[in-house]
Amino acid sequence: MALAAGCSRQAPGPEALLAAARAAPPAEREALYAELLRRAPRTPGASLDLGELLYAAGRPMEAEPLLRHAVALTPRDPRAHAALGALLRFKGDVDGAVAALRAAAELAPEDASIRAALEQMTESGG
Repeated sequence: MALAAGCSRQAPGPEALLAAARAAPPAEREALYAELLRRAPRTPGASLDLGELLYAAGRPMEAEPLLRHAVALTPRDPRAHAALGALLRFKGDVDGAVAALRAAAELAPEDASIRAALEQMTESGG
């Protein structure tokens, strides 16, 4: 599936490409996100989505720069901070994970899953 499929005159914008990547079958998402990031590297959501996809696929080393990029692009997005925190915890970077989870908790104090992850990190020391 090409990102430009169905567009006859004008290439779709980054938002349309992001929507297409999100709606694609799971097996096609990685390639679509990568293509989108090549075309429009500052598209909010694309780095986060691809980073989460790669982390879930057991590829944290590839996911980390994408999640860091997502936090830099969207510093007010608690999901980006939480995803980075989960990855850093997996890597054993307790201080980095706590910092990321604290940022996420400050942005989304009502999110019980973020609070729980932060409490677990601070109580257990990792």
